[in-house]
Order: sequence, then C-alpha cells, then structure tokens
Amino acid sequence: MKTYKTILSNLKDNQVLIEKSEYHDQSFGSWYIQTNSLPTYRIAHDGRDKTIALKIKRNGEWDCLLFDKTISGKHVLKKLLTELKEKREP
Repeated sequence: MKTYKTILSNLKDNQVLIEKSEYHDQSFGSWYIQTNSLPTYRIAHDGRDKTIALKIKRNGEWDCLLFDKTISGKHVLKKLLTELKEKREP
C-alpha cells in the first residue's frame, strides 16, 4: 500500500487529475490509478507478480507502455509524467 499511496500523492502533487483509483487488499495488494486525461493512462500493480505497469487506452483497449519490477514504481511514474507533459505542450 505504501507504493500506491506514494504514487497517488506524487501524481496529485504534479496536478495530474485522477479519474479513479482502487486498492484491492484481497488480491495480493493489487491496485490501479487511472488519469482523467486524453488519452487515458493507468498505472496498475499486480500484487501476485509484483509488477507495476503503465498502460494507455487506445481504441478502447489498454496497451502496455512500460513494465517496472522495482518496488517503488519510479520508472512508471517518470514515464507517465513525461507522457502527460508532452501531450500538453503545443
């Protein structure tokens, strides 16, 4: 839950609008955080295999942009912030 709270807090600190987020204690601590942006991004943690993934929604499907096996998920967070910044710039 620490990584979930840290990433959620970091996104809010960077003014990233969150559409929804869920933490599932019964599913090995799996969770996801979904942005309220176009395109929509999702950071998802699979508690069973300890993988954090950055996904983007394209044509109604989730495509994986990056897998991160670190405990912190810092690579996924950095990639998402870069993606969002690039989308905002003209």
